[in-house]
Amino acid sequence: MKKLVIGIDIGGSNVRAVLWDGKDVLKEYKILTPKSDIDFKNKVRALSATLGFGRKIDGVGVAAAGIVSGTKIKKCPNISYLKNFDIRALGFNCEVKLDNDARAFLRAEILKSDFNKKVLGLTIGTGIGRAFSERRDVKKIKQFERPERWERKYKDLRELKEDARLAFFLGEHFSRLMTFYKPEVIIVGGGVMVRKNFFKMLKAELKMRKIKARVAEPRFGEYAGAIGAAMLIS
Repeated sequence: MKKLVIGIDIGGSNVRAVLWDGKDVLKEYKILTPKSDIDFKNKVRALSATLGFGRKIDGVGVAAAGIVSGTKIKKCPNISYLKNFDIRALGFNCEVKLDNDARAFLRAEILKSDFNKKVLGLTIGTGIGRAFSERRDVKKIKQFERPERWERKYKDLRELKEDARLAFFLGEHFSRLMTFYKPEVIIVGGGVMVRKNFFKMLKAELKMRKIKARVAEPRFGEYAGAIGAAMLIS
């Protein structure tokens, strides 16, 4: 019998959630990220109840930006009230697991793919997420849970919406990551990627810097992180 799992991806701008049966997304839901911890608890419980209405839920997987340990979000760079927040406080009456959002994103994207060697996952949104897998194993690189030193500059450029400058800036900094990890495939997602032609601009910047890896868009789109969170429940 298939397990029914809720996957929740907590982002700086939106919270996305899916009902997942191990193969397919049965339902999906998105809300704006709440501004307070009380509102957060209430709205996440409500969206979970909506997704699981009338069904037995076997587990809840949660993905969050920042530093995570066990079921606790130690520090979430763009949501201050989630510092030292234990997701068990959400009161789910089932198995609950937590992971970094970029790792969840990459876990979903390598599912049933032909990406068998080195893959770098990048999410470009409120912040910058990074994850790395080798032979389909997503590595737990704690350094990737912390913001990049250049993220403040990134946020300034993102707000200006000067996409050519932003693509140039990201190409410069991402190329250093790629030189170190030498991925065969780079999967790039996140909210900024919905901007018109931004993927093409970033891909061109990486090519100009002689990055030979295949650059791909996410197959699961904006819900990749929520699917990867659901996959935590085996």
